[in-house]
Amino acid sequence: MDGLRAVAVVSVMLFHLDKALLPGGITGVDIFFVISGYLITSIVIMDFDKERFSFARFYQRRISRIFPLFFLVSITILAVTAIVYQAYDFALVGSSLVAAAVSLANMLFVFIPGDIDELPFAHYWSLSIEEQYYLIFPLILFLADRYRLSRKSLTIVLSIAALLSFIACIVLTESYSNWAFFLLPTRAWELLLGCILAVVPFSPKGDNGSSVTNSRIDGLLASVGLVVIIASQFLIHDETGFPGWIVAFPVFGAVLVIGRPQESRTGITERLLSHPVAVMVGKASYSLYLWHWPVYTIVDYALFTKPDSLRIVLKIVLSVTLSLASYTWFEKPVRSLLNRPERRRLSYLLYTAGAVVMLVTGFWTRTAHEIDASLGSSSKAGGAFNEHTGANLLLAGVGNGPMDGPGRSVMAREGPVNRHVPGVSDHDPRQDLESD
Repeated sequence: MDGLRAVAVVSVMLFHLDKALLPGGITGVDIFFVISGYLITSIVIMDFDKERFSFARFYQRRISRIFPLFFLVSITILAVTAIVYQAYDFALVGSSLVAAAVSLANMLFVFIPGDIDELPFAHYWSLSIEEQYYLIFPLILFLADRYRLSRKSLTIVLSIAALLSFIACIVLTESYSNWAFFLLPTRAWELLLGCILAVVPFSPKGDNGSSVTNSRIDGLLASVGLVVIIASQFLIHDETGFPGWIVAFPVFGAVLVIGRPQESRTGITERLLSHPVAVMVGKASYSLYLWHWPVYTIVDYALFTKPDSLRIVLKIVLSVTLSLASYTWFEKPVRSLLNRPERRRLSYLLYTAGAVVMLVTGFWTRTAHEIDASLGSSSKAGGAFNEHTGANLLLAGVGNGPMDGPGRSVMAREGPVNRHVPGVSDHDPRQDLESD
C-alpha cells in the first residue's frame, strides 16, 4: 500500500508545483480516498471478527495517526504566515484554521468567495472529508454487525450508496462544481469502493482450496490499474471537467491495484510499488501532503518577484526536508506513544487541548486581523501598489496547480500570469518596467 501512497502524493505535489507537469495530478487525492476506505474498513472488520472492536480504541488510533503532525504543521504555518502575510490574507488563514480544527474545512471552501489557492491550509479539505467519513462509517459497520447483516447484504447497500454518490458527483460537477469537489456526499463513492474491497474477498477460495481467480490475471489487472492511474494524470486537464465522471478512471485504477490478492502480488507492478524508495515515500506521504502545500504558497507569497527556478527549488527542498524530518523525529515516535492502549486518556486529552488551541488562535487571527485590514492598519499596506485591499496581485511565472482541481481555478486559465494573492492591487508592476 505504501507504493500506491507514493504514487498518490508525488502526483499531487507535482500538480501543485506546476500543473503543466502533471495536469491530472490532483487525482492523487482520489487515490488516497480509495486507500483510506479500504484500510479503515479492513481494520474495523478485523476487530469485529475478533470481537474486540471499540469506538474509543478506533478513535484513539485515528487521533494518534492524524492529529499530532496536523497540529504541528498548523501552528508552525500559522506562526510563519503571521510574519509573511498581510492582515486581510492572515485573517483568511485564521478562518481556515478554525474550520480545519473541527473537520469542516471542506465546507468552508464551498462557500468562500474567489480562489483559495493562496491559503496555506487549503489542502485540509481532503482531511476533513476523511475525518467526516471516520465519524460515520464505523457506526454503519457497527450497526451492520449488531443486526447480523450478511457480507452480501452489506455489499449491496454500500454499492447502492456508492452509485448514488457517483451520480450526484456527475450532476453537481456541471452546475455546482464546488459542491461536487468539496463535499463528502459527492466524494463518498471513492471511499465506499475501498470499503467494498475490504468487505468482499477479491479472490475467494473454492471447495478444493484453490484460488478461483488466476494469479496471473490478477497481476495483469493490477498492472492495468497502475497504467490507468498514470495515464489519467496526464490526460485529465482543464477542459475535462472535474471531478465528474472522468475521475472514475484513476479511482477504478486504484481499485484494481489495491484489490489484487496477496498471493498475486508479483510481477512488474509489485516490483515498482515495493521498491525501497517508493515504500519510503509512501510511509512519509502524510508528512509530505501536510507540508508541501503551505510551503508552496508561502514561498510564492513571500518571493513572488524572485525567479521561477529559485522558487521551484525552494519549494522542493523545504517541503521534502520538513516532511522527512517531521516524519522521522516527530510523527513516528509520537504516534507510537499515543497509540498504546494505556495512553488512551492522554491521546484524547492532547487532542482536545490541541483543538482548543487551534480554535482560539484561529478565531483571534480571524477577528483581530480582519479589523486591521478593514482599518488599513496592516504594516505591509501602503503605497499605490497596495491601496486596494480586496483586489488581486498577479504573480508571474510558475504558479501552483489549483487546489480545487483542473479547470476551476483562475490560475488554470490565466496562461503565463497565473497566481493570485488577495489583498494586493491587481496592477502588474511589470507593465511599468516595460514602458520605461
